[in-house]
Amino acid sequence: MSFAPAASPRVTVPGCLPRAEMGRLLAEEYNERLRGQGLNSNGRLIEIYVNPVGDSWSLTETDPSGQSCLRAAGQYWQMERDAGPEAGGQPAGLPGDAPAFAGPRP
Repeated sequence: MSFAPAASPRVTVPGCLPRAEMGRLLAEEYNERLRGQGLNSNGRLIEIYVNPVGDSWSLTETDPSGQSCLRAAGQYWQMERDAGPEAGGQPAGLPGDAPAFAGPRP
């Protein structure tokens, strides 16, 4: 069985905008809200924006000057309920490091 997501009716998002403007655009066009952020090894801010029902998600990278660029976007976002080892979850790994997905947890 293969899985091929439907084509996303994504409005054209400019490659880079000032950070506040990018956040506003993602909120207005896709109802996406900031769900997480962190710094990468180059000192750039990585942020994930997600639609509350999981219809869409966007990943942005912001440089020190405040210019935010869309790096990836997609559909079917799913949040983990019990993330992290302290909650009984598993740390992130590479494909093949963990058993196959067995469905949602009870």
